[in-house]
Amino acid sequence: IDTTNEEELLNHLLPFRRNSKNKTINSNFLYEIFSSFEFLKDYKEYLVIFEDEMVMDNKIKIEKFVFHIEKCIEAKNVKGIQKF
Repeated sequence: IDTTNEEELLNHLLPFRRNSKNKTINSNFLYEIFSSFEFLKDYKEYLVIFEDEMVMDNKIKIEKFVFHIEKCIEAKNVKGIQKF
């Protein structure tokens, strides 16, 4: 990517602009973007962070659901489990 060429830079940063040749994500666009070592490096870092966030989010949701189930069972309100 030539960062001194504003049009080329914008095409890479904003690939779906009105006047862009790429109107939707397609295999050529994906090939082009994933050909960049810098992009791949950043994307892999993002995926690690994303996975950690999703694992933590799921852990919190599971803990809340288990707490809800326990409260429903203590109250002998099995139908209340559906309201979570």
